[in-house]
Amino acid sequence: MKRKLPLLPLLSAAMLPAMPVQATPEKMEATCTVTGQYQRPSDIGVASSSETIVGKLSTVALTAKDLIRFAGDENETTYPAGSELLVDLGYFKPTLLGTKGSSSTKARVWIVDKDGFPLEDVTEFICVSFDFDSLIYAGQIDLATDAENTRNRFAAKMHLRFPSKGIWMTFRGNCTEVYSLTAPNHNGDQRERGNVIFTGDGSGYFDEMQWVGKIVAHFVGNSTINFD
Repeated sequence: MKRKLPLLPLLSAAMLPAMPVQATPEKMEATCTVTGQYQRPSDIGVASSSETIVGKLSTVALTAKDLIRFAGDENETTYPAGSELLVDLGYFKPTLLGTKGSSSTKARVWIVDKDGFPLEDVTEFICVSFDFDSLIYAGQIDLATDAENTRNRFAAKMHLRFPSKGIWMTFRGNCTEVYSLTAPNHNGDQRERGNVIFTGDGSGYFDEMQWVGKIVAHFVGNSTINFD
């Protein structure tokens, strides 16, 4: 749950609006598309009719469902149909001026069933880190009601590690987030919505062969919170 911030820092943020008061839901469902190419070792060599070196590439295309299956292979289990990835920050990030946190905030990544029940922590294989210190934003925050509508930008990294598949991939890039937080209702509840798109370039190994590509990951959070 987000902490209600005292009035004095809020006023300071209003006079020096460097970062939004709130942003990025604590828990977000994740989907992604990984694309790229890796070297085909059997096709590297000298052509029989000349001294020309020949090389060929194979294409890779992975989705979140593939990553869930790979994690199951690492854990020697099969996750049920409809399972999804859940990114959990473990807290609501402080983004008020003067409350800077770690430059690399590592989220935990879970596999959950279709009803959202956690099945396995797979952070060992799928790791997401957000650099909230780099956050910049456009939009508005109502200090009287705590309502917010902002469009945020910040850097991020993502690592994929599946040893049994010979996969080691690292991606670096930027996130674009559209975030909204409503004013409290009569019960003090506020509705928040966050949509984050991470686009990163990557390199590493696929099937233990050198690989180069990119990722587009989509993180979506939608929840009700209460400061009381």
